[in-house]
Amino acid sequence: MWGLDMSKCDLNLNRSHISPVILLLYSFIFISFFWIAVPFANAGAAVGCSDSSFCTVFTTSTTHDGDLGGLAGADDICNQRAAAAGLPGIYEAWLADNTGGPASRFDPKPTVPYKLLTSLGDPGGPTFSPSYAALVSGTIMNPLNRTEFGIGPLANFLVWTNVLPDGTKNASMDSLTCSEWNNAGSDRGPIGLWNLISPSWTNLGTLGCFGAVHLYCFEQPPPTVIQPYKCYKLDKKGGKQKFPSIPGVDLEDQFRSTTVTVQKPVTFCNPVDKEGEGIPDDTAHLTCYDIKVDDNVPAFEKIRVSVDNQFVDSQELTLLQPTELCVPTEKDGVPSSLEIQDHFQCYKVDKKSVKKGFDPIIEVSLEDQFQSVVVKVGKPVSVCNPVNKNGEGINAPENHLTCYSVKVLDKQEFDFTASITNQFDTNKVLKLLDVSTLCVPSDKTVLE
Repeated sequence: MWGLDMSKCDLNLNRSHISPVILLLYSFIFISFFWIAVPFANAGAAVGCSDSSFCTVFTTSTTHDGDLGGLAGADDICNQRAAAAGLPGIYEAWLADNTGGPASRFDPKPTVPYKLLTSLGDPGGPTFSPSYAALVSGTIMNPLNRTEFGIGPLANFLVWTNVLPDGTKNASMDSLTCSEWNNAGSDRGPIGLWNLISPSWTNLGTLGCFGAVHLYCFEQPPPTVIQPYKCYKLDKKGGKQKFPSIPGVDLEDQFRSTTVTVQKPVTFCNPVDKEGEGIPDDTAHLTCYDIKVDDNVPAFEKIRVSVDNQFVDSQELTLLQPTELCVPTEKDGVPSSLEIQDHFQCYKVDKKSVKKGFDPIIEVSLEDQFQSVVVKVGKPVSVCNPVNKNGEGINAPENHLTCYSVKVLDKQEFDFTASITNQFDTNKVLKLLDVSTLCVPSDKTVLE
């Protein structure tokens, strides 16, 4: 692109070290070219990874020696640079130490493209790579050659990394990470070259830790929100509109893989403020649909589990066949980051397995978008596993829901509808009936 293809230079950099002379030469050539190439600006409205179809990546405009303050310090530098440029979101450095690299640090991993800034500093510039999976498979469409301001880095071509092209740490360099990125002395640290799209973009060679070079910064999708839900029964018709069955939906969770037919919606769930604890994401709703397992799928065998949550410790339950699929949903046209929310497959609890000594929880206050009520929480009625639907993956496999029956103590008149949009339905109107369940985040253990 700039008339200098470093991949063709006979420097054998992966088996030798970068000398200060070569570093100076890189810097001189690059500064001469880029000094007037693009303007300094950041004029556009920023868009966060969780609110759009891409995640932003950049190379820092600043340079740093090997004393980064560890991985956490490098992440702080990335977030400071993003803030200086007015970019939203949370960023982590493409950097590894002896504990691991992006393959273990980046969670969840984006399925949307990584994009550079435009030359004016706006999000949504050229595509760096189509997704995390594509990136670690070697698909790079443009070099990571723009800073947080959308211009080319001015100091030199080099970037601290210690990361192999597949996102894992370079184990052969365990003793060469500038003392876990806390040393600016005579040690050495692995580097990459941001002007390349070959594997050397991240795995070039080593440099003395006293050298001042750049960092790669990757915007992170917000973590999957796990929160309590207040769930409402729907009228028998699911509202005034018809909901045709959807056959051939593949579901895979901790228990088994099945193919089901998704039928009408039976429950709509609002995120709820329980006991004044707040709502992490009030845009993230669930619509739960009846499901019918295909005839050729073997019958489900009962499973014993133990659940822990705010209500119970190590409560043992027997689960029967799955009855519902709960789908991330937008309500009344309010956008939500559906792609980072998990689907849930809910298994009916065998009533006989709930010990007679289970005491209902009295007077739990619940406030959602519709009403504030006090309820008596009864026995558990279902346990919901995060489920991989049609190969879309699971963001947070450790997060489960246990749903309890509830009885409203201060009965109120209730006449609400919800217009829903999700992967199955668009702008469909549901008529909500009484509150039926309270679903709370839970840890689940399968018993022998």
